[in-house]
Amino acid sequence: MFEGKAIICFYSNGLVQGHCIDSINSSSPYSLAGTLLPDYTDPNHNDCMEPDNFYKILIHHHEQNIKDVQLLLRRPRNDDAGGLSSHEHEEDVNEGYSLSFETEKFYAGDQANRLKQKYFSQSSMQDNDLVVCVGEIKFVQS
Repeated sequence: MFEGKAIICFYSNGLVQGHCIDSINSSSPYSLAGTLLPDYTDPNHNDCMEPDNFYKILIHHHEQNIKDVQLLLRRPRNDDAGGLSSHEHEEDVNEGYSLSFETEKFYAGDQANRLKQKYFSQSSMQDNDLVVCVGEIKFVQS
């Protein structure tokens, strides 16, 4: 189980990258990367609700020789400050893992690009529509 902070970049082309910060020792044990799945349809969608966006996200552990974990996560559609989470309907697909990320701070424009440069300096991707969300993350295997 991991609980801490995360900084997640959502690019306008559907790519996602982020890393997690341990609140206890300020290490960065996990990073994540993935992409929007524009054609994915929620098989359990409630027609009264706006559909979510779905992402295929890879969680990578930096400090131990642990296999990467691939997750199907959802994010509210048309909500740039929206969180990212797994859902009980995808428990089998996610092999018993669950993730929840709640945005506490939201950045766009120049602020977002400055944060991207600070935390993801290897990324040369420029994106004027970049959104950066900072918040609490919890990653658990049941």
